[in-house]
Amino acid sequence: MFREKFIARVPDSIIESANFLVRPWQRTFNMACWVRFHMPRPNKVALVLHYTDDEGNKAAEIDHCTTELETTVLLSAHITIAGKGKVKEMSLYLKVSDNSAPYVIDELYVQSCEQGAVQQPKIINVA
Repeated sequence: MFREKFIARVPDSIIESANFLVRPWQRTFNMACWVRFHMPRPNKVALVLHYTDDEGNKAAEIDHCTTELETTVLLSAHITIAGKGKVKEMSLYLKVSDNSAPYVIDELYVQSCEQGAVQQPKIINVA
């Protein structure tokens, strides 16, 4: 059994830098999350993006892995999402198994890959 735990809301400045004015649209983001577990134990973990546009609520898995003896993992990818209209909200969640070891998010990184977005802040959460 798995549960999703809220990590952080993506700041409006990063959402706006992706320029969602075109209908329909596809946008690519570079996302990364460093997760540190307090003890090594087998665990399944995934980084998930939730967003809301004119069509409603959507979710996309960014990356996933199974840990064995690792205490720190990096979940990352360039992810392309699609939708219609303006994005009203974007949030990141960590999907972990119910018997997961306690963990800390060391760093969370989100960057729009759209031209001109490089000037935006990228790190949205640091432990």
